Amino acid sequence: MNSLQVQPVARKITGIRWLPPRAGNAYTDTDLYFVSGSSAKHKELVLWTTANPDFQPTDDDKDNDDAESSSPLATLVAKVKHDGDVHDIAAPASDIVATASSFGMISIYNIGHTDNGDSSLSLREAVTAHKFANGEPAVATSLSVQPTNSADAEIASCGEDGRISYAPILRLDALQRHEVDSTVITGVCWPMPTQLAIATRAGQVKLFDRRAPAEVQAVFVDPSNTYEFECIAAHPSQSFRLATGTDT
Repeated sequence: MNSLQVQPVARKITGIRWLPPRAGNAYTDTDLYFVSGSSAKHKELVLWTTANPDFQPTDDDKDNDDAESSSPLATLVAKVKHDGDVHDIAAPASDIVATASSFGMISIYNIGHTDNGDSSLSLREAVTAHKFANGEPAVATSLSVQPTNSADAEIASCGEDGRISYAPILRLDALQRHEVDSTVITGVCWPMPTQLAIATRAGQVKLFDRRAPAEVQAVFVDPSNTYEFECIAAHPSQSFRLATGTDT
């Protein structure tokens, strides 16, 4: 990365995710796609496209550098209203996007492309995954897709209600909820296809076996410091490594 380029979009962006390649494991398309989620005045999910730099002309081939630099970095190709603020986005496939909402909902969106180059973004299914004991919706703070190539891969979400929710991506109506913490759960990830990890506002990292999701496998905490974790991520190839972030 030689430089940082910025394109104003007149939205409060609260989530962003690149889409996987449309074919195979390599980005061989001339255009790359990504999705952004926003909050506040514009509660939207937006599909963007940008030119693949691997297919762009070199500096020697450019006839007009000024014209090149004035062109937009990304182009809005589709958008759809979102029920609540977008708190997290996952892209399990090039034609599917999942979101976590401030209204406690997990939503699945379909992405379509026509032969003439038009793109579409449409809601396929949504379910309330997080709510408090009094029935009020609880913010769905994060979500993560099971790292498996299986067609029935699950999506896991966490929320301010102290619960983890699971559902197959293709059947959100099969949602299961498990209360696993008394504080806000701020992040969730899959270190392995059968294991989940969460981070909490109480400064704890907890591990769970998907086959016994209501039972805690292990708890990690630093008693000498008080942290409020805001996110968690698993290393893509070394499942025993987790990274967390705080608000300080």
